[in-house]
Amino acid sequence: VGERTSWSWWLSGNHSQVLSPSSSLRASGTFQSDRDFIRDNSSGLDDRLNRTLRSNIRYDKRWREAGWSLSAGASQTKNLDTERSDIVFPELSLRSSRKSLSRTSSRSGSSTVGGSTMTAAPESETPGARHRPTRPTVPVPTPRCACRRRAARRAG
Repeated sequence: VGERTSWSWWLSGNHSQVLSPSSSLRASGTFQSDRDFIRDNSSGLDDRLNRTLRSNIRYDKRWREAGWSLSAGASQTKNLDTERSDIVFPELSLRSSRKSLSRTSSRSGSSTVGGSTMTAAPESETPGARHRPTRPTVPVPTPRCACRRRAARRAG
């Protein structure tokens, strides 16, 4: 009687790509061939107890001169015990940067509107300079993959 070989697998990965100076794409996910692969093949208790698969993708775009930014994404969470999947699609966010309430303002960032004075942080003394908030750099982990070969007897 012959044997049939099947493969079980698990894959986890992250991808981040700058598409242009004003746009980026990020994706991550954990996938496996069957619901018990990690439970049956992992030596770590945390891995065996984690019964959730997650995947997501996000696109970000900024229009700096206009002061707008767009974020669009989708995500899925799957519980391996109940086989329930929660899908969020689409997930959209459109934001505008802060705008001045009056057309005239002093160099220090103070504006007077209707008798009230509002003060903002002073702008750089260099003409044309802009403050750009920075995000911490997070290293992207190398994709991981685990595979096991399973031999199953064929009914004959």
